[in-house]
Amino acid sequence: SATGGRVLNPSLRKYSSLCESIRKVIIMEEKDKYGESFQVKESKAMNIVLSIIFWIMFFSAINYNEFSNLNPQTTTRLFYLTIIPAILFSIKIGKNDVIMEVNKLGIFYNGAMITTWPNFISARYSQEEKIASISDNFVLFIDYLNVETGTEYISKIALGKTQNKSEEEIIAAIEHFHMLSQSVSSL
Repeated sequence: SATGGRVLNPSLRKYSSLCESIRKVIIMEEKDKYGESFQVKESKAMNIVLSIIFWIMFFSAINYNEFSNLNPQTTTRLFYLTIIPAILFSIKIGKNDVIMEVNKLGIFYNGAMITTWPNFISARYSQEEKIASISDNFVLFIDYLNVETGTEYISKIALGKTQNKSEEEIIAAIEHFHMLSQSVSSL
């Protein structure tokens, strides 16, 4: 052209338009996959199972006939070691608290915002080594930028053993909403 700009031939314009339409459809399908937000809560099924196990242990301890051989302190400890977890897991069954939420605004933990997407840098999880621990101890690290100070921060979040979402699902949701925020801002 006389102005020095590029002129696309009609078939390339159609192809470019088709690619843009496909990209928008993919973005809309990804939105539907997670809905408006991804929430991590306590697993009701796990809390029910653990509650039942500790109640059975408690009632078994009460019905145990050979307490005469046990020290009274041991008997008291046995009751506390079974009744306290039984009560705690029973209470957790009734609660429906959101532990972590990932949505179009950013990442939230216990209702408090950790970061927004423009300040988000990265997220990863790792297993923390704990002495004499036989279970997994997964931790989520979220790197983000504090706009006011220009300083990079890392939030360390311990992932519970009774949550309803896996570490991989959390990372996938973070990647999804982060990518979605970038693609929406480029539309």
